[in-house]
Amino acid sequence: MNKKNALARSRSCFAPEINSLITAYCFGRASEDEQRTLEIHVLECDYCWREVQRLEQALHVLSSERNLMNSISASDAAHVLGISNKIDLPFGGHVWHVIISCVVYAGLYGITLLMEIAYRFDLYGPTAMKLLPVVFFSILGTSVVALGSDCRRTTMGKAYGLGLSLLIFLMSAGVLFAALSLFLPVLPITEMTTPSSSAQSAYLKDTVYSLLVVFIFLAPTFHFIVAMQRELKRGRYKPALELLTGGKFGISPRGAIYPTVWMLLPPLIIMATYSAFSTKELLGHLNPSRYQNLFVSLIWLRLILHYGLALKCWSWYQRALNDLKLECLVAETTTPN
Repeated sequence: MNKKNALARSRSCFAPEINSLITAYCFGRASEDEQRTLEIHVLECDYCWREVQRLEQALHVLSSERNLMNSISASDAAHVLGISNKIDLPFGGHVWHVIISCVVYAGLYGITLLMEIAYRFDLYGPTAMKLLPVVFFSILGTSVVALGSDCRRTTMGKAYGLGLSLLIFLMSAGVLFAALSLFLPVLPITEMTTPSSSAQSAYLKDTVYSLLVVFIFLAPTFHFIVAMQRELKRGRYKPALELLTGGKFGISPRGAIYPTVWMLLPPLIIMATYSAFSTKELLGHLNPSRYQNLFVSLIWLRLILHYGLALKCWSWYQRALNDLKLECLVAETTTPN
């Protein structure tokens, strides 16, 4: 358990409100109480300790090398350590985040299909296994297209990139459900001591849960990071830093909503609480069956993928925001007074 906790601390900060003090701390703008709070925190948080080291090292190099500071512009220096220069790469330089997220998201639909017919796997299983690759790759492909279209429109300065992305996600899920309705029966398959939903209704409900992860954690965060990369590439460091550090004059890029790291936690907690309650109720009313273990295993696998995707997006977003702040700060330190 200690090893797992240590690994979690090294990958993300468990106290985002303290993580946000790093900027002021490294620039000597933090109060004494804030300094003590952060100094105590970094003794426990490997993630923030690395962030402090990285920023202080960058500031030390840029402040000590006078020739370097005189020969490069703020924009050039920022690009050395920043992420805005990656915006012209596929998916704004976030290829692995997109691929992993879309694979997990597509996996949710495949696992759900098997889960909803598990109690009659002998009857529906062979057909479901044939449909599984179609379900997986159709959702995977449309998800990549959705994020790719958003990235292209946003980097070109066009509006409605996020809206188009969400529309593609929604339409692909709707078309898939309409197609699978021809296969999934309108009668309940899962045997329970209480009345249960039909396979079609249950699959539709699961689809809504999957879309919630996209609409809250995946698409908006990806869109905001790409939009901010474009802002930094255009040299808008001061207003970007004002926004990212909670300044009064911070304004989000056009068509982008700035979901703070803290704003994403309440919906995650609410969703997890509801899932824990509903899963407990479901497992407590299952009738014994030869395929009961298969059904239960698929439930747990789906929960792992569902909340694994949400946590993966949350962790990536936190790191990307810190990279944006770092680039803004490097630009600020290399700007002549």
